[in-house]
Amino acid sequence: LEQVIAQRPDDVDYLYEYGQILIDLENYDHALEIADRILELAVTDPRGYALQATGLVFTGSPSSAIPVATAGIELDSSFAPLYSALARAYVDTARYEEALNTGLLAVQLAPYDADAHRSYAYVLTLSGAPIDATNELEQAIAIDPNRVPAYFELAFLYLAQNRDEEAIDIYNQILAIQPGNPQAFLRLCLAYRKVGQFERALGYCQDAVNADPESSAAQYQLGRMLYNNRDWQGALDAFEACSGINPSSLECNYYQGLAHYYLGDCDLAWSILFNSLAVARDTNAETAVEDIQLGMRAVGELC
Repeated sequence: LEQVIAQRPDDVDYLYEYGQILIDLENYDHALEIADRILELAVTDPRGYALQATGLVFTGSPSSAIPVATAGIELDSSFAPLYSALARAYVDTARYEEALNTGLLAVQLAPYDADAHRSYAYVLTLSGAPIDATNELEQAIAIDPNRVPAYFELAFLYLAQNRDEEAIDIYNQILAIQPGNPQAFLRLCLAYRKVGQFERALGYCQDAVNADPESSAAQYQLGRMLYNNRDWQGALDAFEACSGINPSSLECNYYQGLAHYYLGDCDLAWSILFNSLAVARDTNAETAVEDIQLGMRAVGELC
């Protein structure tokens, strides 16, 4: 698509398809740039409005997405992607009844559009109807079996309903579509930890780090698995890597202090835990405060 767009930069058909793929790849800022380009070329084309509204929702600006989607609907009241974006925007602004009605309308207008089912599932999930949301995502995958984001969303719902083995199967399906997907490895780590298969969980956490060493989430979960396995040095290495990627991560920082305690480095453990305690209190992280205080008491008793 990039090669085609380089040759035909004013072709709205290709620009819109490219923008949709950018949304799937979570490259939302670039998708918004493409939406702006479409609107410059064809201000009456509803696709530009749909892409812009979707990008705004995914970048955390649902209030801004609402008037954009509404303006597109005024131009074409039968274009389902506008309603899909609007439904997400409504539910993200706690307008649940409007979100449900709009999401359902998107599905009714485009029953064979996987994105319409995905957006309606999102609305149903946040509206407290996980079973209905699961059904919508299953339909989305049946329509488009290579759409990876829908698999992740379905697996999340399966885990929430304790359908753990089905969730694990879903993550393996993702790896069949995209071998080496680091997020699938990480989710398998968490799923196997949930069912108590810790060795397999550890292996998948390591796979996630190998696939994406710059993922702070993967480094943190690997650190937790090694920490629970009493591999203090391995855990410390992972937590330090996590902090290097994301210095503001409270968990990665204070777990370094706990690891240093178990390695017998009391001074460094105390310093890290003391500094982390202030951050935890400022952010009202009650669980972290309890863990840090417990660690500080342990350091005090040891040293």
